[in-house]
Amino acid sequence: MKRRCWRKGSKADQVHTGYGYSEEADRGKLRNLFLLRRLAPYVLPYGRMVVAILLLTLLGTGFELVPPYLTKVAIDRYILPTFHRVSLDKRSLVESPELLHHYEALLKDRRYLSNQEIRKIDPAHLRLLKQAGVIGEERYYRCRDSEMTEALAARFPGKFDPVGGYSYIDYGSFDELPASEIRDLRKDDFRGVSIVALLFLTALGFSFLSHYGSIYALEWTSHNIMQDMRVELFAHLTRQGVPFFDRNQVGRLVTRATNDVQNLNELFKSVILAVFKDVFVIAGVVFVLYRLNSSLAMVCFTLIPFILILTLLFAWLAREAFREIRVQVAKLNGFFQESFANMTVIQLFVRELHRLSLFENVNQDNFRAGMRQITIFAVFLPAIELLAALAVALVIWYGGGEVVRERISLGVLVAFIGYVQLFFRPIREISEKFNIMQSALASTERIFQLLDHDESPRRRGKEHGPDRLRGHVVFREVHFAYREGEPVLEDINFEALPGETVALVGATGAGKTTLIHLLERFYEPSRGNILIDDVDLRDWDLERLRRSIGLVMQDTVLFSGSVLDNMRMDREELSTDEVRDLMRRIQADDLFAALPGGYDHEVGEGGAVLSVGERQLIAFARVLVHDPEILILDEATAHVDPQTERVIQEAMSRLIKGRTTFVIAHRLSTIRHADRILVMRKGRIVESGKHDELMAFGGLYYDLNRYREAQ
Repeated sequence: MKRRCWRKGSKADQVHTGYGYSEEADRGKLRNLFLLRRLAPYVLPYGRMVVAILLLTLLGTGFELVPPYLTKVAIDRYILPTFHRVSLDKRSLVESPELLHHYEALLKDRRYLSNQEIRKIDPAHLRLLKQAGVIGEERYYRCRDSEMTEALAARFPGKFDPVGGYSYIDYGSFDELPASEIRDLRKDDFRGVSIVALLFLTALGFSFLSHYGSIYALEWTSHNIMQDMRVELFAHLTRQGVPFFDRNQVGRLVTRATNDVQNLNELFKSVILAVFKDVFVIAGVVFVLYRLNSSLAMVCFTLIPFILILTLLFAWLAREAFREIRVQVAKLNGFFQESFANMTVIQLFVRELHRLSLFENVNQDNFRAGMRQITIFAVFLPAIELLAALAVALVIWYGGGEVVRERISLGVLVAFIGYVQLFFRPIREISEKFNIMQSALASTERIFQLLDHDESPRRRGKEHGPDRLRGHVVFREVHFAYREGEPVLEDINFEALPGETVALVGATGAGKTTLIHLLERFYEPSRGNILIDDVDLRDWDLERLRRSIGLVMQDTVLFSGSVLDNMRMDREELSTDEVRDLMRRIQADDLFAALPGGYDHEVGEGGAVLSVGERQLIAFARVLVHDPEILILDEATAHVDPQTERVIQEAMSRLIKGRTTFVIAHRLSTIRHADRILVMRKGRIVESGKHDELMAFGGLYYDLNRYREAQ
């Protein structure tokens, strides 16, 4: 069967296994954008919720950008407000009259300039104005005129300079005032700091509420998406043919529906939203830094190329490491499933140490893959921390000098440090997010690869599905091979009329069970046709066909639940009394009623709490409840005691009446009364007839009977 390739490209990416889906195909490098596009149909039904999540995230992230700026406002406006004296009488000392003319609007009729106003002057021009004495070097504090300032001015003459309703005092003289009076003098500043602190807490509160809403909505949305995906994945797997499950470990398929879907859930709730938030944070920080001071911002931005190079290198190395981890985890799960499911055989043949040795090899491969990932992260995280520390050092070095030269305020420097730390926070978190993202993308590749691969039985045109089958079965020149070049069935031709009982006998490996599997359409013939009621098997409605075939196997399969649940399966409309009436027809009601709890008795996983005979009786009961037109008995009494076998034989005699029945048996005494016996050897029908005819013929059937009698 040809595997559907993920994308066109290198032949190395197009892995063929001969039968389809393969774990090694996960090494195909799928583009992330392609994977996200594949996820779109699962996300679109929740589009409004996604928009609400993004808006809430945007709002919450905006509030996160406010605190550092509020810190700047608090320092520059309330904690350390600074003014400089303007001495226009020294304008004659300025070498360039054009310079004074350029700043005439700013300096005209002004006695003091605030730091915000000073920063409007070009640094080179500011140096010339300070050298000329037009703008003084001393720093002044401004307070409103009041009775208190008048009293202080009287007590400390020459310290206060009243100008336009305000009084100015230099910070050097500030230390001479009593602490209590300084508090009274700066009560507006204390009030302003309190307001800024309240705004700070308000911004944090709104950020918390916005992020809470977005996270809650995202969790709800992601869990619904994962629920839909698991349902689709399980439905897709149940549609696959039996060959698919023959060639894929159950543990790996379980990993797809559990671990991989959960990893994809982490992609939604921990990566996609976080990436959107981080992009907005980084863009917002860059914008605010540039607005605060472009020259200091450019100094910080010199590290961005190094960050990009380091991040891209990390992404390239980590992607392969995570893909290898997912492959090794799937192998580990498959090994666990295989070992635990067959523990009785392992212990019976004393293979515990051998399995442990094999497990150590698998586990060692998983360990090496994990260590490769850890090595990559061990380099990336310290490198990012080093760049973050270097960025803060650059801000302190360059920005501190600018503060000393009074080109920027202390509040701007503190805000810069806060924004730089905020800038590096998402970059630090990229390791964790990348871990989740790569794991999720590797899982997404596997999930969609599995969904794209289809080995379900093919349908041809309009399907045939009458309400009732007659049970006329014909095999015409049927050939079949599990692997090309290794035939299992060759040139099978026979006919079973409605209501006939056909027995299949032969040595182990003769092809008896395979022939039955073709009739059930678990496999497709390589050549030839199988007809039921003169209609090709491939033209039958598959669900209708399988409802018409009842199977009792040598190894009965039961599901967790009660005896009644396993009998009814999908016939939930049948009551307990109706099921009991059916059991009385095969004289099995007393056996089930004697169980603890009767028909409500819990059978446990796989029917572990029941005997082999009880499980076999439930299998017969299940067939009777579903009333199929074609009955298949595959060694149905191979493992039961003589007493239970008599009950089963009586049940069989009632079940086969009016049904086309195929019986596979090694106990030839159970098929003596079959309408036709087909003797098989090496995939071919070598003899056909009734018991007496075949015995008289003296061929293989005769030899088998003589061999059984001699035992």
